[in-house]
Amino acid sequence: VAAEMVKLQRDGKTSDYQIKQFEAQSLAKEVEILKLKVRRATVVAEYDGIVVTPETDALIGKPIGLGEEIVKVAKADEVFVQFNVAEQDASWIEPGQKVRFRVYGYPGKVFDNDILLQTVAGEGRALDQAQPDVKSFVAVAHLANPDTAIALRAGMTGKGKITGRSTSLGYWLLRRPISFLLLNVL
Repeated sequence: VAAEMVKLQRDGKTSDYQIKQFEAQSLAKEVEILKLKVRRATVVAEYDGIVVTPETDALIGKPIGLGEEIVKVAKADEVFVQFNVAEQDASWIEPGQKVRFRVYGYPGKVFDNDILLQTVAGEGRALDQAQPDVKSFVAVAHLANPDTAIALRAGMTGKGKITGRSTSLGYWLLRRPISFLLLNVL
């Protein structure tokens, strides 16, 4: 618009120049209003929780569209706990069994209040890179976040126990030697 205004002024077209001048003022006011709307804009999540998106500083100044996901928010009032279950133990684990666990962030706290296993799912995957032949499955339990003073957060790690079916002591003492014989000798 400014370049057109200079040309119109140079050519002596005063009325056209004034129209462009009003147009430029209108556009400047529109930009001002849009900047004010951006400053007053509120970003709202569907629920209260904890932002789990890494590197949120990289989002500053990035243009976004209406309805576009900006960050991921994990619910703070409920938690899903995942356990890696060794392949040889997976047959003993079933939904509905009791679960108890500790997280390294709260070493003195045991979480065990009416927590039941929901699912044992997935395909066997390597438990760690050092032993690619040792497979594990994922077991998931759901619980209400028990205490606001001790908040479980996404990404916390720890150790847990799933209460399985009762078996004889002889089974647990002879399980590994019998498995070795069945898999390697016979």
